[in-house]
Order: sequence, then C-alpha cells, then structure tokens
Amino acid sequence: YADDTSKALWTDYVNFTEKAVWFRTVDAAGNIYAFYFPQLQISASEGPNSSGPDSDVYINLNCTAEYDSGAAALCCITRINI
Repeated sequence: YADDTSKALWTDYVNFTEKAVWFRTVDAAGNIYAFYFPQLQISASEGPNSSGPDSDVYINLNCTAEYDSGAAALCCITRINI
C-alpha cells in the first residue's frame, strides 16, 4: 500500500537514489532472520496505480542489490536463535 515509506521509495526510484534496506522474518521455531542490503538500486516500477476512486493505491517496485565495498557484501543475513 502507498504510505510514507513507499512514497519515499518512489521518489528514490525517480531520482536514481541507492538505498540501504533491511527487513526481518521469523521461522516456525521462532528464530529471527534479519536481511540487510547495504546498497539497493530501485530498477523498475509500474508506478502508483489504483482501480478507481476511493480504492487502495499500490506501488510495485523492483530492486537490484549491488556490491557495497564498505560492507564487502551484496546482502548480510543475521540469524538470532530463540
């Protein structure tokens, strides 16, 4: 859904800005996995769209991870055992 975060990502796409992005997920056993992409380029988008008045607005973004020499990685994965 379009919110302040997705609007900022759309602006970064339009301005060719690279971003550092992270997210986390939890497996069935309760272990936490944190994924960190130190250099992410938003590479394509369909742009904001909706199905009509008073409907949800979606923004579909595609991303490409690029090698970050400072982190010496494309992606860093951290596992936290619970």
